[in-house]
This record gives sequence, C-alpha cells and structure tokens, in this order.
Amino acid sequence: MRIGTGSEVAPYNIRKGSAKQKAEDRALEDLRKRLRDEAELVPCPKCFWISEDLVLGYRRGRYRILTHLAVYGSILGVCMSLVAAWFISNGPMVDRAALPYILYGGPALCIAGAFVLLGIQHALRSLIRPNVNFPQQPTIPIGTPPPLLKNAGGQLERTEVQSDGEVRDDLCTLQLGRQKLPAACCECLSTENLILKVEHGNRYAIPYGESQSITVPVCEPCRNSTSKRSWLIGTVVFLSLLGGSYLGLKLSIDDETFLTIFFITAGLFSLAIAAYIASMLTAPFKYKASDDSRGVLSLCFRNSAYNVLVNQQS
Repeated sequence: MRIGTGSEVAPYNIRKGSAKQKAEDRALEDLRKRLRDEAELVPCPKCFWISEDLVLGYRRGRYRILTHLAVYGSILGVCMSLVAAWFISNGPMVDRAALPYILYGGPALCIAGAFVLLGIQHALRSLIRPNVNFPQQPTIPIGTPPPLLKNAGGQLERTEVQSDGEVRDDLCTLQLGRQKLPAACCECLSTENLILKVEHGNRYAIPYGESQSITVPVCEPCRNSTSKRSWLIGTVVFLSLLGGSYLGLKLSIDDETFLTIFFITAGLFSLAIAAYIASMLTAPFKYKASDDSRGVLSLCFRNSAYNVLVNQQS
C-alpha cells in the first residue's frame, strides 16, 4: 500500500476544476511510480531472508521529504540569490563589491546544501538493514504485510513475523487499502444493526492525509452517550475558564471598554480550549503513530477489547 500526493494552485479560485484535475493526475502518477519502485520488507516465510530488491524498494520510500527539501530548497535559494544580485547591481556603487558573492556564491551554496541533504538521505537509508541478524528472524516495521505460504491444499496462508515494536493489546495497527476495522461498535462491541446505523452517519471519521479517511463504526446509544459527555465537559471547562478570565481581568483592568474587548477575546479562546479538551477526553481512540508514506496508522482505542478485535482480524 502506498499513497501518492499531488498539488496544484488555483489563484483566486480561477480554473479551480482544472487545478483539481491536475493535482489528481499528479497524485496518480506519483502513486504509480511508488508502486513500481517501492516495496515492503516481507521476509521469506521459511528462512526469514528479505530479498535485496525489497530492501532497496523499501529504502526508496523512506525519507522522501529530504528529496523535496533538496530540490525545492535549491531552486528557491538560487532564485532568491539572482533576485538579490539584481537589486545589488542596480543599487549603490558601494554595495556592488558583494555582487560576485551573491551572484555565484549564493547558488553554489544552495546547490551544495541540496547535495548535503541527499547525502544525509542516502546515509539514513543505508542504515535500514533488516538482514543484519540473519539467519535470525528479522525485525520488520509495523504494518508490514505478512508473508504467504501454500498449505497442503495449495491455498496461501499468512505466516506471522515479529514486528518492530512490542505487540500490545491496547494498541492496534492497520494499513489503508489492506485492512479494515471490524464491523462492531468501537465502544461496546455491539453488532446489532450496525451497518444500517453507520450508513445513517453514526460513525467517527479519522481524516488521513488530504483525501483519505478511515471510518470507525459506533452504535447509536454509544454515540449519544459520548455526545452528552462531550457537551457536559465542554460546558464545565468553558464556564470555568470564562469565570476565571473575568475575575482576572476585572481585578487588573479598570477601563470598561478594554475590559469588554479582553473579555470577548478570552471567551473565544476559552471556547476553543473547551472544545479541544472535551474532544480529547471523549474521543473513542487516540493516535499513537502513523506512517503517511506507507498508509500505516496505529490507534489506541479506549475500549481495549476493540484493539484486540482489530489485531485478531488483521
């Protein structure tokens, strides 16, 4: 599983549809390239050796942000150096002594920085050596697909391999496009009429990237209960912060006009903080880790039994 990215600008929303289509085309091209060049560290189910082609493919998918920084940073730096050189060449004569340094030194420094970033990327990728302890079982990244082995009937069966990190019952990991959450309420594990209720909107949506999301099913009673608790916690926090802000401002500000302005500002901040705290305290899950490059997401559900259910299904 890989996620492709693409972007395009529509100034002042002019030709917005065309810009969206170009962004989708670039994301699709990026996805095709990644699926062609990258790979997962899936070991042999018998000897646990990971093919060097898979290792090279996995390395190509890591630290991609450094490539973007090197390319776009060097281009931006060169352009800024040329613009600065143009201003200096048209400025006072006393400043023109620095023109060669800006005109030649600036671009050279930017390009050298780009090569340094690419060198760091190469060094970091070279540290990925899953076969270093061969013939022992390798430690692979979380979310790696399991190796498959044919059984006596000729059917493929998954073989478990140790992941990079301790397997815990209070944590579950899934990969977009390869795994789905169980069709059970994440709060009470109820399955009664769950699909119908999910279609009616009784669910939690986890935004993932710009266009991806994961739907977490929840039954109507649990959703209503969570909503009530969220409103109660938010109201209590908001009134507490608002009351404390008013008392603090009243004691420090005598001017009624300034007091009103600061009180309104404090009220808006209190509302935002209360909403955030209420959401954090009542959310059915928490993010633990994610690997956007591979579409891997690790969640910790409040109901640990649902974590176990996800791990069993995976």
